[in-house]
Amino acid sequence: RFAPRSPVVEPTTNAVGGPVLSSDALGHARDLMPGMDVYALEAEWRALWQRTGSPRLRHADAAFLGWIRKRVPG
Repeated sequence: RFAPRSPVVEPTTNAVGGPVLSSDALGHARDLMPGMDVYALEAEWRALWQRTGSPRLRHADAAFLGWIRKRVPG
């Protein structure tokens, strides 16, 4: 006899309540901004996210990488 299990759900926020970024997104950010501290960039992005009212993000990775692409020089 089998019982259905609840589906696995990826967390969308971390313990602090901010969006969760994947390691792939951080790696891609490193590729886009070589030599920059991606964790500092992530902290800056999170601060901006909070200042704008902490909107619900469907795709936090895409939002973060879009923000990074705007900062890429020339």
